[in-house]
Amino acid sequence: MKAHEMTEALGKRLIGRQVLTQAMGTWPGGLAKVLELDPDPNDDNIVMLVKPLAGQIDPDTKEPFKEMGIFWNEEISFRKR
Repeated sequence: MKAHEMTEALGKRLIGRQVLTQAMGTWPGGLAKVLELDPDPNDDNIVMLVKPLAGQIDPDTKEPFKEMGIFWNEEISFRKR
């Protein structure tokens, strides 16, 4: 499901949920926890902010990602339990 579709359907119920994200740019994708919806009201492209849960490493800094914005058109899904 596209990120914007999930945020429209579930709204604030997404906060705190674990989602699987797709790789995009330097972000390798993977398991992440939703921290915030619409983190920057001036940027309609980013619909949620997530915290990586799988130790994803930024290839530029060689440090773990602390958080990542998810674009409206990225594919995300819920983690299977």
